[in-house]
Amino acid sequence: MDIQKQTNRVQVVCAILALYYCASVLSQSMDPKVTITDTDPESDGVKVRGFIASDVWLNCYVENLPSDLQVRWQRSIVDKDGRPVVIDISTDMAVEDNMKWSIEKPTTYSWRLRIKALEIEDEGNYTCFVRLTSNNNRVEANRTVLSTDVPQILDSESSSDTSVKEGDMLPLRCNASGRPFPTIMWRREGNAILPGGGVRKMGSLLDISDIQYTARGRYLCEAFNEVGYDRRDIILEVQHSPKLFPDPASAKTGQAVGYQRTLICHVDANPAPSTSAESNQLYWSFDNIRISSDSRREFRIMQGAHGRLTYELIIYRVQSSDYGVFSCHARNTIGSTSVDIELFETDEPQPDKRDEISRATFSAVVQPLLVFLSIITCQLVKS
Repeated sequence: MDIQKQTNRVQVVCAILALYYCASVLSQSMDPKVTITDTDPESDGVKVRGFIASDVWLNCYVENLPSDLQVRWQRSIVDKDGRPVVIDISTDMAVEDNMKWSIEKPTTYSWRLRIKALEIEDEGNYTCFVRLTSNNNRVEANRTVLSTDVPQILDSESSSDTSVKEGDMLPLRCNASGRPFPTIMWRREGNAILPGGGVRKMGSLLDISDIQYTARGRYLCEAFNEVGYDRRDIILEVQHSPKLFPDPASAKTGQAVGYQRTLICHVDANPAPSTSAESNQLYWSFDNIRISSDSRREFRIMQGAHGRLTYELIIYRVQSSDYGVFSCHARNTIGSTSVDIELFETDEPQPDKRDEISRATFSAVVQPLLVFLSIITCQLVKS
């Protein structure tokens, strides 16, 4: 029985040794396995897009590497003549150019390539491989490295805020750097219609011919690619002679005798006319005679953006002699113009703009205030 047990033990030990030997032989006969396990930045399939001037990392993991073989990195490109070029990077831990590359070993089986301060010239196909001695073939893994850069509008090659005269021609330019080369698009603030039509214009050049005063305002040049965006705002100022618009647009308005009527003239000019009475740049006339302010006539001026003015003539207690044609006059350093508004008699009193504003103000402000005060008063009395 003891002899039988000893025999069984010997057989088990022999079996274990045999399995170990077979596994050892089998492992020595297996080819290495090469994998690029991770990258920084993360890869998109086989592509790794790195930012210019930033480092790129490619981690190569090699399993079952025989002691007599070495892990290598190479870079493959196509030159300007279309010929393939292979550039050796490293053998094991030794690199060809330590100013451009380095190899780190975060684990026993990893060879991590660092591409320092990525440049456009560093683009290409990067291969981690092991060359086999048995058949001179090799096992490998690849990543294609591409350089990217966010768009940046170039100050020296792009237009800035500018002022022109109505009728001039103006080319607005906007150039940008970036990789991939950015798409450039023009639009106006608020997506207003561009002078040539449409709300968007693709390309670096926006030509504006025969500029009208309505072309003034903010123009937006936008540059974008798959990794970023940049924008430049350009203010276009258009100098022009006055444009006058009566209110109402029919240039006719009526009122009964004894009631108030406000005549309204909208002025659009750049430069804006002086509002000083002595300048003679902004005034009203009746039957070609300039009107002066008196107890029944008052002038009011409200200034807006881009040289716009609202110029009002308020006539208190309209008389029969007030019916006729009034003229609004405006002048600046570029030109002058006028527009007529006819005041005619009506049988029934007509609501006036100033009356409407007064009623609206009373309804919106005064009435709620009176209600609030009455509530407070009641509470005080009760207390």
